[in-house]
Formats: sequence, C-alpha cells, structure tokens
Amino acid sequence: MRPIIIIDGAHLKDTFKGTMFLAVGMDANNQILPIAYGIGKTESGQEWIWFMSKLKECIGENPSLLIISDRSASIDLAIITVFPWAYHCVCCRHLLMFLGLNGKAQNDMWWATCKAYTVNDFKHHLNILVKHRPDVLQTLNHIPPEKWTRAFAQCNRYNYMTSNSAESVNALSVQARKLPITKVLDFFIDVTQRWYFERRQAADNF
Repeated sequence: MRPIIIIDGAHLKDTFKGTMFLAVGMDANNQILPIAYGIGKTESGQEWIWFMSKLKECIGENPSLLIISDRSASIDLAIITVFPWAYHCVCCRHLLMFLGLNGKAQNDMWWATCKAYTVNDFKHHLNILVKHRPDVLQTLNHIPPEKWTRAFAQCNRYNYMTSNSAESVNALSVQARKLPITKVLDFFIDVTQRWYFERRQAADNF
C-alpha cells in the first residue's frame, strides 16, 4: 500500500500565539497513526519547511509517498522543497467549502464527482454539478484534476479524499492548545502513547 501522510496546522491560543503542526498516517486497520507534531510561530512557508524537514528525518525518502493537505501555498512550498518526489493531493472537503457548495444535494454531487473511479463517471457527475452550480467550473478549471479527483489521480489514493484524520487529532487538542507549550507537548505525548498501548493490547488479545 502506498504510504500516506496527512498534514494540518492549528492555532495555539492564549499562552503562545503560534501554530501546531501535525502529520498523521493511517494504519492497516484504517486507524489514525500520529507520526510527527511540532510548534512554530506562524504557518509561513519557512515554518512549514522546518516541520517537513523534521518529518523527513523521521520517515526518510520514499518515492511513492502521497501527501494530503489543504490548498495552502505555504504547504505547497514546503512539499516542493522537502519532498519534491511526493504526490501532493488536496483535501476535497476544504475545496468543497472554498467553492461554497451548500446543502445535501450539492454535497452529494460534489462527492460523487471527486470519488468517481473512471473519467466517464467523473465527467457525468461534474456535468450534473455544473448544471446546478455553473460558477464552480471557472474555479475548478484552475485546479489540476489530478489534485482532487480519484479518476485523474496519478497514483492510488484509496478512500482518502480529505485531511479529516489530521483535523480529528487537532480537534482533540482544542483545550490543551490553551495551555503552556510544554503542557501541549505533554498532551500529544500522552495521547500517542495511550493509542499505541491500547492498540498493542487489542492486537495481543485478538
């Protein structure tokens, strides 16, 4: 299976006005696997390059690496700089929000378009979406389809179309991110150790 890294940033609060960087993977049971986290001052290109460089020290060079993130220019710069061989896809949920798609019907049309396996199915669902929201086509024409569709993906993206996994871990730290930096790091260390322990126990009892 192609190694997948999902990255996200979250703002720290109160005691330190900075950013929490996070990278997660997915294990064979489709469970979130925390890989790396770090703290920087901002989400600038240089800060992301620093974090991605540290991530590279952890995982090494893998020519088949797939990275999923939002459409941040800073993240694009960091990936091109540190992982130039990686295949970089964008989070389809962030793109949905950027396009301003609302309601269940438009959401269903969008996900059918993103997740289509064949080019013909993709065109079919895109035509339906454009009939309801013709304005989205101008924006999508400026985003390479291999970045956000399964039909045009240049590698196997499997079912990972969003950065939700990383955001789920960030969501756990909402309260912790109000604490001093050392306490924030303690929180992530505790969560990571607990998850690994519980999964190891579950595997031993299987």
